[in-house]
Amino acid sequence: RQGWQGVHSENWLWNATFGALLWDIIYDPAYGAFHHPLQLSPSDLYTVEFYVKRRDAIEERLSAIHDFTAAALRIQQICAEKRGIHNPFVFWHEGLEALLLALLAHTPPAAMSAILRHLSQDIQRRRKGFPDLFLWKDGNYRFLEVKSPNDQLAPHQYQ
Repeated sequence: RQGWQGVHSENWLWNATFGALLWDIIYDPAYGAFHHPLQLSPSDLYTVEFYVKRRDAIEERLSAIHDFTAAALRIQQICAEKRGIHNPFVFWHEGLEALLLALLAHTPPAAMSAILRHLSQDIQRRRKGFPDLFLWKDGNYRFLEVKSPNDQLAPHQYQ
């Protein structure tokens, strides 16, 4: 009624953004983390070595988020070329591309870069705990956590 658009996104929206924007870095065989042709993700994905090995490429990509047009084009290309292909971060569904673009358009680039960097540095522990709702309207945005009266934030949600 107040004109906000929104989605119950929890972890999947941030994870999908990470997976889409860094797809080529995640799957780059040059980092020596693929050992078998049927392997679905790099062997170091859930270790701190993932970020350490790819730091330069990840940081370059995170800097590029400041160019909205280029970042949006990257998301559109990934959605067109990779739709339906397994990625441990991207769960394909109708409307995903539009939601990725909405998150990109409404989240300040410095904040998005910081969140994706934080995620990439320890994927195992940091891929959960994101706010439940993403809302946007007229250039404003909100991330909201929804808890029942008997529920409370998990310790990692305070970070």
